[in-house]
Amino acid sequence: MKQINTTILLLATNVVFAQLTHVNDNTVLSVAKNALLYNSGSFETVGNGKADVAGNVMMVAKSEEDYLKSLSANKNIFLRLNDNVNWNSSTYGQLYVKGFSQNNITALVAKEYASNKHGDYQQLAIPFYGKEFSSLQDEFSTTLSNQRWSRQEVLRWNNKKIRFDGSVIPSATINSNSTPGISINLTDKTTLADRLSYYAVGTAGGLNPENVLLISGIPYSDGLAVELQQDNINFGSSGSATNIYREKYNTYLSDIFEFSNPWEGSFAKNVYQYANPFLTNIDLSLIGIDETSGDGNNISNIWGISVNPNSVKFNSSTGTASSYSANQIVTFDENLRPVGNIDALIIKPLGTFKIKLRDNSFQQLNFDNLRRFASVPRSEDTSYSVTAAKRSEGTSLKQLEVILLDEKNNQIGETYFVVGNLQTGEIKDELKSVQAIATPANLLSTSEETPEGGIDQNLASKYRLYINEVNESFKGKPISLSVFDGKKLKFRIRENSKLISVSLNNGESFYLKNANGAITQIKPGDEIQIDSQNYDLYYGYPDKTLDVSTTKISRTVVTLDRSLEKYVVLFDPLWKNAKVNVYDLSGKLLIHKSQVKTDTPFVIEISKDNRVLIVNVQNEDGQIINSKIIN
Repeated sequence: MKQINTTILLLATNVVFAQLTHVNDNTVLSVAKNALLYNSGSFETVGNGKADVAGNVMMVAKSEEDYLKSLSANKNIFLRLNDNVNWNSSTYGQLYVKGFSQNNITALVAKEYASNKHGDYQQLAIPFYGKEFSSLQDEFSTTLSNQRWSRQEVLRWNNKKIRFDGSVIPSATINSNSTPGISINLTDKTTLADRLSYYAVGTAGGLNPENVLLISGIPYSDGLAVELQQDNINFGSSGSATNIYREKYNTYLSDIFEFSNPWEGSFAKNVYQYANPFLTNIDLSLIGIDETSGDGNNISNIWGISVNPNSVKFNSSTGTASSYSANQIVTFDENLRPVGNIDALIIKPLGTFKIKLRDNSFQQLNFDNLRRFASVPRSEDTSYSVTAAKRSEGTSLKQLEVILLDEKNNQIGETYFVVGNLQTGEIKDELKSVQAIATPANLLSTSEETPEGGIDQNLASKYRLYINEVNESFKGKPISLSVFDGKKLKFRIRENSKLISVSLNNGESFYLKNANGAITQIKPGDEIQIDSQNYDLYYGYPDKTLDVSTTKISRTVVTLDRSLEKYVVLFDPLWKNAKVNVYDLSGKLLIHKSQVKTDTPFVIEISKDNRVLIVNVQNEDGQIINSKIIN
């Protein structure tokens, strides 16, 4: 047994191995940022003894009798944020627990937590066993209730039934929102069945996760795997059917991966919502690939992953802030390699994610070997370990990351241009596509291209792209880039998901052309001042024989905002003001708005009775966009 009787500090880069650690009363074991404490066997604290963790701690049982406990009722392991002001980019203490039975874990762990506010309901994990839900009130400085739809309740997502449940699942449709058990009773405690639960906690009682909070409890044991298969639920026409809580599916379900019309095909189906059950990061980047010594996952039908924007809140030294609310999206190609915001596949403790599969075939997701201390995905050619390194190369998949910065160098948006064995232009096979549609919150996006390059005018008024894919044969042809805000563009380049610092393996490069026709070769890490709101991106040097003028085509789009389930007008950044008219098929004018501000999306508020509509949008110079929508 290793007795700790005084304050001990493990400095950065230190690695300490211990067996059966015993921390005495009034003693502090401090694990500094970047340090690693590996404890093989049991770990216990006495009285006020505690471990203060800013680095990484591994607790690994050698036998089934080993324990992780406190000999008092005090919190005895503290996982710290290393920068409480800039918590979005801060490193933090992590605790890895392996091989202990749940009955042998009684240590009380306190985790510092901060996140951007998601809105009326905060989505998060509660990674503690036997934790009473009422304890969240003091920890989150909020008031919670047992009443559904109060925006002060706690709900648990049911992946099989595609709805939020409470403590009791009704046997038939409920009659009122005050029916007992349709939200989580605050006197209930978390169980082993809750380890992967995705919770929604109402914020109306005062919860503000942008203040650093301290949530505590007994950590869960490992041994976690979950089956991915849903019931075949009929959402009804346009999602108008209701669940057992009398909630219409179209009031809470959306699908950012589908290009097809809402509520057709697999829209909102095969989507699973989970939370990180551990007090370490988890890495989702290789869950589609069958590795010899990997993470134990092989989800061969994975489509994409959407991450709630928990890390996308930026505080400057002056106290001002900039933020954006768009989800961070990753899709997977035919070789099951990720494209898009790959770094977002590291899910922080208490973080949540949504995973979309291409069909409903049975899959299993094993969480144990997803755990990872690092903040970047590991390499495919590196065997799994919690301390593993970066990603590897494979078949050629090239990605240009365009990052939008504000005047404080805070990131406020991003978009992705991907080249490989992919589809150029309008997507013909949605199940093989890696494209993702930009939302109204995206301040940076590209437009769908024609096979010859430049904007596809048939699709220009329908959607913009967050991830845009083209085939290798698109070399030298332009992709249109629209910038709606910000001061600078920053570029990163990946090949087969791995960040590169020099050039692509085949010697090709990406290029940028501004509105004045100036062409610049893009190098990894380059930053440029924004001098135009419209640019062209190229893979390969621009083919000067092509006569495509992309900067003269309007970027105004009439598109579905899937979070609102309403159509919106996204305006060209060059437009100053606009006039919006909406007609039905008979020509009857339903909406007329003039002097519309173009710096925010215009929401088309119209009755569901009007199925097919014609939207006419005109700017101050007489430029006109017409679009037909199915309401």
